Amino acid sequence: MDLYEYSLVLIGILLFIAIAFSIANSFLMVIYERIYEFGIMMANGVHPKKIRHMLYTEAFFMTVIGMLVGFVVSVGILGYLGRVGLDLSAFAQGLSKFGVGALVYPEIATLDVTIGVLVIILIVAMSVLYPAIKASRFEVVDAIRFV
Repeated sequence: MDLYEYSLVLIGILLFIAIAFSIANSFLMVIYERIYEFGIMMANGVHPKKIRHMLYTEAFFMTVIGMLVGFVVSVGILGYLGRVGLDLSAFAQGLSKFGVGALVYPEIATLDVTIGVLVIILIVAMSVLYPAIKASRFEVVDAIRFV
């Protein structure tokens, strides 16, 4: 691996860390908006494990829908740019040093898409873990009184 590949890996790791914190923060906000509902559910006999399962299921469906929308949009954009090309003539002088022409035809490998999907699923699963556990540990009375 050369310096360029190390840089890409580092940028990717930092990006995925930012995504993980963003997802965890979003789910914490979702949970704090629904504390009263969780309290009512637990008061009616719903086991905390079921609340965790409900949040995992919600995260799973949000992830699948987001990935499907992202996939459709990406295929459309890559399909168009793969035929027409991406004009980078404004950067031609700098790109020529790297052996890249002024017109770029982007393409993506199936393996890259597969790895991306698996990494995102793993990140979402880990990011939702803390908020889901937190939601299942609320005391019933405190959750119902929470405003």
